[in-house]
Amino acid sequence: QWNAEKKCIEDLKPKRWRADKGCNYFYINSCGLIASSLDYYLPDENKIYHFGNYFQTEEQAQRAADRLKAELDKFWEEELI
Repeated sequence: QWNAEKKCIEDLKPKRWRADKGCNYFYINSCGLIASSLDYYLPDENKIYHFGNYFQTEEQAQRAADRLKAELDKFWEEELI
């Protein structure tokens, strides 16, 4: 959408939260457990962020892990039929 004050087009889609450099974020590790790390915007951290496995709170990460586990269970249930 055009912003007449700034004289530019702005994206109206809200951006996902990202920690300031050197600050904490949460993610789901390869075992399905919630882990935290400091973000220094390194290549692996950028991949975690862009994939969507990047959360502001432990509670958010846990909700996502619960949904992911349910989807994986459903996948394997259907795969084994």
